[in-house]
Amino acid sequence: NMHESTQKGLGQSLDFFVVERRLQCIELDRLQVQSCVLQGLCVCFYGNLQRISLNSCSGVTDNLLRSLADAHGNVLEELEVERCRAVTDYSLFYVTRKCLRLKVLNISDTSDRVSDATVLSAAELSCLESFSAAYLSTISNMSLVLILNSPQLKHLDISGCERIDDAVFLSSNLLSSDSSLPSNLRLDRFQNLTSLSMDFCNVGSEALSSLAAASCPLKIVSFAHCTRIDDEAIFL
Repeated sequence: NMHESTQKGLGQSLDFFVVERRLQCIELDRLQVQSCVLQGLCVCFYGNLQRISLNSCSGVTDNLLRSLADAHGNVLEELEVERCRAVTDYSLFYVTRKCLRLKVLNISDTSDRVSDATVLSAAELSCLESFSAAYLSTISNMSLVLILNSPQLKHLDISGCERIDDAVFLSSNLLSSDSSLPSNLRLDRFQNLTSLSMDFCNVGSEALSSLAAASCPLKIVSFAHCTRIDDEAIFL
């Protein structure tokens, strides 16, 4: 066996048979392929992959993701498909239902066929620690309210999600403090969130005020080009 964690940097065009031969003798738990044209489902068939990164690979389709979920769903902890333009809700919903151990999910800049449905499904992942959905024009406050309050969530990137505004943070605070709600329906106000990126979002000073009121353990907040945030909010 080779090292437990192995990264293979492969060429710009991946031929199924070439990769198949290279993976036959390798016990992989991590696979990272970037900016390649995948020409087969070879990544599905070897090792017990816990971490898969296929960013900017044009051959990543719904069928491929579903096959990955079937092959590695019991052990998969990290999945990155940023800038994989053929990916849609169809496969991502399936992934969130099959890969219940997911801690890291990056679906940033995929396509306009990725919507709130995927985010709502991801919010149900009890182990989710890092979620990136940057530059998805279809994502709205409705799903972000729930993903913000995922019990283990530490890192969230919603940069460039133009439909996101202050309401998502205000709603989260209101739902956590509403005493008329049963305790099991109240939100936890992003209790473990340490890193939040919301560059180019339509958020203003009220969003930062809500974060400050929540007393969450934030260490990093990025809000570049959020023109509605004023100096007063920054010093809260």
